[in-house]
Amino acid sequence: MKVIKNTKGFVLVETLIVSVFMMTLLTLLYTNLFPVVAEYERRAYYDSVSSKYVAHWARKMILDKGQPEIFTFIHGYFDVTDCGYYTDSHFCENFKAINHIQKIYLTDYDITTFKNYIKDDSRFTRELKDYLETISFEQNQPGVYRVIVEMKNIEVEEASYYGTIEVRK
Repeated sequence: MKVIKNTKGFVLVETLIVSVFMMTLLTLLYTNLFPVVAEYERRAYYDSVSSKYVAHWARKMILDKGQPEIFTFIHGYFDVTDCGYYTDSHFCENFKAINHIQKIYLTDYDITTFKNYIKDDSRFTRELKDYLETISFEQNQPGVYRVIVEMKNIEVEEASYYGTIEVRK
């Protein structure tokens, strides 16, 4: 005696189980990978080697060619973008043009005062505010400052590169 089994329903159930398993696997992969990729893309504009290099030369310019009033802060920072603050304004202008510098800020090492001041100020970009949130520091030290450089990204008009470096006076 031969028993004939109906396997049509089994194939349908097996296909549904495999489909649900694959959808769950792809969903987990997407939800775990998407934030990593977004963070990578965001960090590509923060503290890259080239922006650190520009921040280093901005620090050298401030220390070697800066006027003494540069180190007096109101609201936790001083905007040293204006080349009138330097003894060699021609060097400053060339440095800014070559590196597409939009702003140079000199702040205390502890940027809390600066962050609190610009939090609701529309003169500062959202990108700068986001960048400041990524900067970590241990404790404010006397004679230690920070240079923050904002450079225009010539490939993406709306984006800017940011770099920071420590300054010891």
